[in-house]
Amino acid sequence: MIQMMRYLKRFVPAVLLVCFATPALAAKPVTNVTAATGGNAISNSNLGAGTWVTLTGPSLTETANNGISVGTVVLNAPIGFKFNPASPVTVSITRVAGTKTADIILSSTTATVTASTITITVTAGSAGQILNRLTWVGIQVAPTSCIFPAVNPGNITITGTSITNGTNLSTNIAGTLTETGSTGLTFVQQPTNTFADAAIAPAVTVSACGNGSVLPTVT
Repeated sequence: MIQMMRYLKRFVPAVLLVCFATPALAAKPVTNVTAATGGNAISNSNLGAGTWVTLTGPSLTETANNGISVGTVVLNAPIGFKFNPASPVTVSITRVAGTKTADIILSSTTATVTASTITITVTAGSAGQILNRLTWVGIQVAPTSCIFPAVNPGNITITGTSITNGTNLSTNIAGTLTETGSTGLTFVQQPTNTFADAAIAPAVTVSACGNGSVLPTVT
């Protein structure tokens, strides 16, 4: 017994030293992000014309089980750009590994779209040995102003409780948007048909566009 106690007295402190001295291994991403494409040249003339640019993607792909868990996944528009709430955005679910069918369940495959966010809710995460991919379809974007944003290009970012606010993502960037176009004047509100001698409603609005200087809007 005495010999055993002597052994433990020598051995236990050494084990504790190794445990506390060894740095924790960094967590590896369990969800890969494939950024949306199609947003690299969004003209500032789109604002006045009411034209939207449709993106391809983005997508999230699990590299480990339950990489996409119960909770929300939110796409956030960068400053200077907006999503089109009138354009339905759907999310497809596909199996990328495993022998069973894709097993992630969404509250709805149609996302909730506002000008600044696109949100889906995961009600059941992956289980067993199945790996899944979520792909967004139908996202439309446009500039919020014909004055280029201070940060141009800007990034669509991903947040949400399903992917623990980006801590397990390969990146939190889901796409890059760049505003382009010429400087000068552009219609913010195009003229509409009206009767002779009647006021045009809504009022025609023209704004100075470009990179840097902001001139007053003229109506």
